[in-house]
Amino acid sequence: MASSLFLAASLLTGVLFLMLMFNPQSFLTDVGLVGTPDARFLARRASIFMLALCLMALVARNHGAAIQQLTALVFAFIMGGLALLGLVEWIRGVVNKRIFVAIMVETVFAFGFVWAFANT
Repeated sequence: MASSLFLAASLLTGVLFLMLMFNPQSFLTDVGLVGTPDARFLARRASIFMLALCLMALVARNHGAAIQQLTALVFAFIMGGLALLGLVEWIRGVVNKRIFVAIMVETVFAFGFVWAFANT
């Protein structure tokens, strides 16, 4: 199960890397943010973190239990933090209701990685 979860996370973060790097305006517009040059700059910089997470998930997938457990813990915190931040920014009125797609995906991944951490 953990291996499949890491593969799914690598695919998700890989797609986010491509979207944020090469078409940040699409992502920004989707959640109701204005695509200013500053926002596009930050989206492109964030894309590098998505690429790093993609590679980390791919590497963890093919390594032992200790690496998978540590990586699962890290991913659980990242995904949980992103979900919480998305909710806070929606409450503040910064983003629109489409952020709930991301919040739901991040929440599922967060719980999945908590499970992987506990069962690896």
